[in-house]
Amino acid sequence: VLLRVLVLSATAAAIYGTVLFITGRVDRVSGPIGEANDFAYVLAAVLPFAVYLVARGRRFRPLWIVACALLIGALLGTLSRGALVGLAAVVLWAVATRRVRIAGVLAGAVVVAGVVLLAFTLWRPLIDERLAAKSVVAQANVESRQAYWSAALRMAADHPVLGVGPGRFGIESREYILNDPINITNPVAHNAYLEVLAEGGLPTLIAFVAFLAGSWRLTVRARNRMRAREDADGLR
Repeated sequence: VLLRVLVLSATAAAIYGTVLFITGRVDRVSGPIGEANDFAYVLAAVLPFAVYLVARGRRFRPLWIVACALLIGALLGTLSRGALVGLAAVVLWAVATRRVRIAGVLAGAVVVAGVVLLAFTLWRPLIDERLAAKSVVAQANVESRQAYWSAALRMAADHPVLGVGPGRFGIESREYILNDPINITNPVAHNAYLEVLAEGGLPTLIAFVAFLAGSWRLTVRARNRMRAREDADGLR
């Protein structure tokens, strides 16, 4: 039930963001969050659960297939390279570890191709405009990210134990960011590890990495239990 609610709510947000995008009210699909990259993170994290629901349920399978298509369309509309790289890494890992069959990957590729074809058929001028705008600032984005990462490292060097405080990277960045071509007023580090390091210090970064490692370990243990019980759904 929790997964269904999560997928349906994310799909509703994807529809909302996509409508704003195709009506020209926003430059990138950002949904109710307002920040396209953050919204892309949500969509990319929910999409595997939507795929799971497609594989699991026959009764509502068409609904979950439509949800997958809408999530993919909105994700592409965010123009977030990081989210796409993350999903690509998940797919490669899943195939390499034989958690997903090649047939499933091909089916997903067909859905993605269909979404892209439909989008370019209906809204090609708008999409071309947004892609062109994205490519114009691409080099500036690279330079700005480097400036943010350098600032985060210098913040951490000045405040190695407690950091500058939660949510204060953007505020403190005025004293640390040099040569930012975009000149955002209240930026984020665009790197979770560096932002945690800058805002919370080295102990917080260690705790964050330990949390990720512990979550992975718990997932592996749960998977081993499901395998011992021969619980196919649990393994998924």
